[in-house]
Amino acid sequence: MKYVFLLGGQDLEMVEIAKMLEKAGEEYIDKNLPWGAKLSAYQEDWEREDVLYIGIELVEDVTPPANYKAIDHHNERSHEPASIEQVADLLGIILSRYQQLVAANDKGYIPAMEKMGASVFEIQKIRRADRKAQGVTEEMEQQAKKDFGN
Repeated sequence: MKYVFLLGGQDLEMVEIAKMLEKAGEEYIDKNLPWGAKLSAYQEDWEREDVLYIGIELVEDVTPPANYKAIDHHNERSHEPASIEQVADLLGIILSRYQQLVAANDKGYIPAMEKMGASVFEIQKIRRADRKAQGVTEEMEQQAKKDFGN
């Protein structure tokens, strides 16, 4: 079966999923949605019956089509692998070290990366890339430091 992936809220994990899908030649739709992205944002895209739509980290605020599968690892699904891991498994892709760290960061933040044996450099690189993917600018970070006295 052919897939069409519907991407959720922007963060480093979603950016890396898009790169993975691009490299694998998989079709996807990315509306650059914020965190808390809703499935309804993609309603007009459900026209095809010959594909399985894969929604990644989308809040089901509407009834999904019959040809839909959700991928997530948040809230009631927190026991599941990270979304990037689920997509890789579905497509038979082995994650790189960087992608594994992205998954760890998304599931368990810095402690999860430390548990993997990540270096300080690797952790800083992942955290910086995640903030950038979320739209956090250097100016915003500096202001936050001022606001919180750090």
